[in-house]
Amino acid sequence: MITLPIELQTSLMVAGKRYAPRLRKAYDDALAAQHQDTLERQKLAVAKEMEKKGEEYIEGCDYLQRWHSDRCWKTTEHTLEVYNSLTSESAKLKAVKEQILIRRKGTIGEEAGHKWSQNGYYYTSKELLDHFIHVVLPMEKERDMPTEPPVEFRGGISDQHTLGTMTKLEFINNNQSGMSIEELKQMQLKREREEGA
Repeated sequence: MITLPIELQTSLMVAGKRYAPRLRKAYDDALAAQHQDTLERQKLAVAKEMEKKGEEYIEGCDYLQRWHSDRCWKTTEHTLEVYNSLTSESAKLKAVKEQILIRRKGTIGEEAGHKWSQNGYYYTSKELLDHFIHVVLPMEKERDMPTEPPVEFRGGISDQHTLGTMTKLEFINNNQSGMSIEELKQMQLKREREEGA
């Protein structure tokens, strides 16, 4: 191992003490700027998500209004009556999709949904109608109808940031290998020695 002459060691210590306050301030300023940039990025992400959720909320309110209107099929008998009165397959498909969307976006949520197609196969109006009658309508009868659409807004921005460190207790709880801190330090030192050789 190489050792520096005592004069050079002393000179480094004096320079370190002299420049430490300035470097500490520069480090703190850089850390504050990084924190501010992160906060700004998070605010922007939350604003974008709120805008998207706002559009979903408006669309959900529209479907909720449709649920309260005469367009909504609320019983199996009414569903079959309206479905059978439609003459074309495209009109039937459009009407059944609308009824499913009223429940998925306006009242019940994602569990009321159904794929329109899968692996290149497009579901027919009859298949979607069966889903609506056997899944969606019973689900709707079990629940209280909401006053707002089922759109969830994520919470705000967390202002608690860490520098990537954790307490010893957190480390031990998260340590999957079951090794102690000392064992991990020894393993790291051994790895560094092997890489240096």
